[in-house]
Amino acid sequence: MKKNLLLLSVLFLFLTACGKKDCCVMPKQPFITAEKNSAHWTADPTSSTLVGDTVAIFGTNFSTTLEETLTLQFKASAPGKYTLKGKQAWYYNTIGRDVIVSEYQLDDTFANSVEITAFNKDSNVIAGTFSVKLKHTYPSDKPASLQFLNGKFQIQLHKYK
Repeated sequence: MKKNLLLLSVLFLFLTACGKKDCCVMPKQPFITAEKNSAHWTADPTSSTLVGDTVAIFGTNFSTTLEETLTLQFKASAPGKYTLKGKQAWYYNTIGRDVIVSEYQLDDTFANSVEITAFNKDSNVIAGTFSVKLKHTYPSDKPASLQFLNGKFQIQLHKYK
């Protein structure tokens, strides 16, 4: 009987100790995923930043022979859908993290967008979805276009003034 009472007391303390909803839930690891030309693609988002009201999401995949980096840059301060145009997104491959060997820029004929579903300004954690189509710009021996569809991310932005 004493064991049951002790167990019940510990359970009660655990369930009522948190004042805020979800405070005991561990945060998810930062991630960026998408379907790159219909194949699963993941990237490391650790260098993503917030400068003023400009969000810069950098996702790099280091698991291939050439490093792959997808960058999305846009002004955002709250959840919502943001259209990307011009040079607000690009993709490139590097060797040794510094020699660019191919580059793609936004294809403005596609409805390129990012949707922010959560933006915690206290912790700079941002989550959302994206879909972009990019056209090849350098060099001439690469595929004409790339698509990153059904993209998802949750990252912590490094804040700079």
